[in-house]
Amino acid sequence: MAVMARETWTDERLDDLRVDMSKGFSEAKKEARDLRAETKAEFKQVRAETREEFRELRAEINGRFNAMDSRFDSLQKTMVLGVVSMSASIIAALIAISALN
Repeated sequence: MAVMARETWTDERLDDLRVDMSKGFSEAKKEARDLRAETKAEFKQVRAETREEFRELRAEINGRFNAMDSRFDSLQKTMVLGVVSMSASIIAALIAISALN
């Protein structure tokens, strides 16, 4: 049976391990900071794009509502003109009937 060699951890090796781990954590922290900054910048850009799209959508909706308002105004004018015309016709007919009698 082969005997496995046992490694010994000297103070120097432990110090090297501590330095390597410290570097590793520093790199991980830096990567996390970079990722956070990149994510923040991307969200800022997405927010700006979303705001612009909503502005465009509002403008389009307002334009359509304005078009509908003008159509309703036109319909209302036509209806009023129709009622006035019918009323005038009825009054004229009544006057004509009264004149004949």
